[in-house]
Parts: sequence; structure tokens; C-alpha cells
Amino acid sequence: MLKSEVIKSLLGQKNINGSLLASRLGVSRNAVWKVIQELRSEGFEISSKPNRGYSLESHPDIISAELIDAYIKLQPWNLLVFDSLDSTNNEAKRLADGGLKDRSVLLSDEQTGGKGRLGRSFVSKKGLGLYMSVFLRPSAAAGELTPVTSLAAIAVKRALLKTAGVTAGIKWPNDIILNGKKLCGILTELSVEGESGSVQYLVIGIGVNVGYGSEDFPQEIRHMCTSLKLENAPAGRAELAAAILDELSKIYNEGRFSFDHEIYLSEYIRDCITIGRDVKISGTDSLTGRAVGLDEDFGLVVELENGKRITVQSGEVSVRGLYGYAD
Repeated sequence: MLKSEVIKSLLGQKNINGSLLASRLGVSRNAVWKVIQELRSEGFEISSKPNRGYSLESHPDIISAELIDAYIKLQPWNLLVFDSLDSTNNEAKRLADGGLKDRSVLLSDEQTGGKGRLGRSFVSKKGLGLYMSVFLRPSAAAGELTPVTSLAAIAVKRALLKTAGVTAGIKWPNDIILNGKKLCGILTELSVEGESGSVQYLVIGIGVNVGYGSEDFPQEIRHMCTSLKLENAPAGRAELAAAILDELSKIYNEGRFSFDHEIYLSEYIRDCITIGRDVKISGTDSLTGRAVGLDEDFGLVVELENGKRITVQSGEVSVRGLYGYAD
């Protein structure tokens, strides 16, 4: 895409000569000029000086396939951008039967029915967050994909450090926490073929609170949520999306997950705020105990009040002192 290539060139170099840029991209200088004019009309501040060329001074915080692609440094992704969806995860699943290809990413400027874990809603106001779903077709059985949510959490955490300069923690298994409040939620869903047990597709939904003020959150959850804006850690949504996708490219390629298990498990344990805390496990029977570690599949190891240890692979785990859990 010419537009993406022009943006990428402007991001990488100041005072780039129009003729040189046209030659590098294999197009006419007039074609470059037209793209520059289009970008300016979209809010990109691009200066131009005689004998010095073009410089990108700033760009709007928009969800744009071309802008995200320009920020991506590793393998490309199939980027699908929408103005509004009920849920990027829902749309990915709707498109799956139509042949949506591996390594597709759906992004929306807002979600009218954003989804969280256990059927909860996820607040997704227009222009204030990064709402994206990564669609994969891995060659794997469902049991092999147990760590995926944990790996996605590490990818988001690393991307936040790179783009916003914040060191976040992970509430097992899927929340990114900053200064004791929720910054990001992750929802992983998969479809399994009934007879063979093979995975047809996997969807990783990621929602990051970027530009929210406290007044933008519903009153009932305001005390437990934060945003990059509230933490004085600004980051562009396109740059953040690209950084997350680059981190996922490091562990997933050509239909397979491949990663250094020891490094990722150690990093998750280091940054997991749940470990060492009293927890409540909700389900058929509500249990309480202390989180003492993770197993090899990133399952949470909990020591119950009677001294017995169990491993939790899924479900709702509340952490004492977080989100109002005090009993």
C-alpha cells in the first residue's frame, strides 16, 4: 500500500526529499504529493521546505490500517478496520465461516457490545480505547493452546512498556493492571471441530483503556479502572496496536506457536500480581486460599486453607485488596 509506505518513510526520516521518496517507492513524485495531500486532509501535520523535503510533525490518534501497518516492524498482518462494531470478537467469529485468513486483525473505533470474560460487558467508548481481535488458525489441538491468554498478556505488557513507558502487572489470567487498577482486558475464544478435536480458529480479543477520563467510566466501576491518559502515560493507539502485533509475531508464525517456555513463564510469574496474595475462586463451590505460583501450563497454583494445593486453569479468581474484594 503506497499510503502505508509513505507514512513509514515519514516516520523513519525527517526532511525526506520528495523525488528521493518517489524513487524509493517506485512511483512518480506526483503520486507521492497526492498521498501527502490526502494525509494532511486526515489531520497529519506534514511540513515541507524547499530543498529539504517533507517532515512528519505529528499525526492524529486514529485507528487506520495504513498507520498501524507503517508502525509494524516484523511480519505483516491482514488489518480490517471498522468505525463501529458490536464486538470485534463477534465480528471475527462471523467472518470465520467466510474464510477469514490466519493472522487477521479486526479493529474498531468503538464497540457497542464489548465482551469481557464470563459474559461480562467491556466498556468501549468511541475513540478512547484500543479494541482489537487477533484471528488465528493454529495447527494445534485445544489442549496445546492453554497458555495463549497468558502469552497475549505478556505481549500487551511488553507493548505498553515500549510505547507508553509503563511497567504493568498481570492479574491472572487476563487483566493488565497499573497502579492497582485495570488498564486492559483480554478475552480468548476458540472453535473446536467436534470429531477430531482440532482447533478451527482462535480469537484473542484485547481492549486497552487509552484516552478515558474518570468520568468516561460507569460510576460502578470507576474505582477499579484506569487508562493511559489517567496515568499520564500517553501512547498512540496505532503505535500500541502495532507493538502488540509485533510481540505476537515473535511467538506465532505459519500457523504455530513457538516460544521459549522458560523465559515467558518466568516473566509471567515475575509480573503476576496474583501470586503471593489471598484469593477467592468462584465457581460451583467458592474456595479461598493463597496463590503460590504457576504450573508449566500457566495454571494458577492455589494453596487452600486446609493446606491442599489445587491448580486453576480457568474461572474467576478474585484477589484480596483488588477491585474491592475485602472479605
